[in-house]
Amino acid sequence: GGALNTGRNTLMAAGTRDANLAFAGEGPPNVTNCELYNGSSWTATPNSMGTARDNLCGTGTQTSALAYGGRNPSNANVTNFEEWNGSSWTAGGALPQATHKAQGAGTQTAGLAFTGHDFGSPGTLNSTEEYDGSSWTASNNYPISVRQVCGAGTQTAAWGAGGNGPSVPSANSVTAQYDGTSWSTAPSLGTARYSSSSGGPNVAGIVVGGSAPALSNAT
Repeated sequence: GGALNTGRNTLMAAGTRDANLAFAGEGPPNVTNCELYNGSSWTATPNSMGTARDNLCGTGTQTSALAYGGRNPSNANVTNFEEWNGSSWTAGGALPQATHKAQGAGTQTAGLAFTGHDFGSPGTLNSTEEYDGSSWTASNNYPISVRQVCGAGTQTAAWGAGGNGPSVPSANSVTAQYDGTSWSTAPSLGTARYSSSSGGPNVAGIVVGGSAPALSNAT
């Protein structure tokens, strides 16, 4: 497909193959750039994000997405939260916990954020937060404290797998499922690793690649 207009890493994306949204990331420096993909090429949007950041969470579609948390250009975690309506970003209710390298799931009116890392104590996190379209509420904790976990799903049927923690570096194979109230452990990954790519619902998920800490090609 067509190349992004702004090269970057640790960015976030939402949507489908033919209707995608790419936003934020590290250039360097961290950027607020937002681009739309139509199945063949990327177009920069006239309205950028309000907060430059990388290693953020995101979920949703090309016309209704969420961006939350991340690390700003000063290398500090942020609680900033923004909503995308298809043409512009609007600041929303802040995350209770400043974090980066967390995982997100769900939709713009039923979002989920779990695990991650802060720069103080306790470091790696096991927190879970739910978004109802206007504010965040703390929910029951993830089974372990971890960052760089992968996962996907909805607010009432999410899953997470692998990750870096509790001690760092420490690749793990823990897999967990969320039912909208609490997490339960599931069969472990075959290869312990973190920073993997993932997708799919909690009954048909996929985990690809990652670090263990050597680069992994496991699927």
